[in-house]
Amino acid sequence: MPGPVPDPSVAVRVPPAQRGDCVVDPADPDLITLVVTSDDDTHPVEVTYPVFRTDGTRQVRRMTQPGPVIVVVQSPCTTDSSAGTWTFTASAETRALSCALFRGGELIARDSAAAAGSEERVRATCPARPDGGTGGS
Repeated sequence: MPGPVPDPSVAVRVPPAQRGDCVVDPADPDLITLVVTSDDDTHPVEVTYPVFRTDGTRQVRRMTQPGPVIVVVQSPCTTDSSAGTWTFTASAETRALSCALFRGGELIARDSAAAAGSEERVRATCPARPDGGTGGS
């Protein structure tokens, strides 16, 4: 007889917001979503990402969590906060790592890296401009 139904939410980690961050609006057509995937749930993944703030600034944050899936969801709530290039990076000592950056459901950046050996430090970088371009300012 099969066991209980597994809860997939234990595999997905979402970092908490802080006071002064833009409120995430699920109905926002410009919702920003970063998805990082790794090949296992034991190796810590370091993710660096900009946070959109209500005062129009962006604050760079870094978190370290195990995979296999890490999700960052944000709404750029001011015109100033969505200017320039957004750079999201992920790195880990693991075999494979990928990132994908979406704006309003459109894929605007992606990257992946694989270790040549069994495990080494790999890095995936997803830079994008608010207009949907990649890299640069």
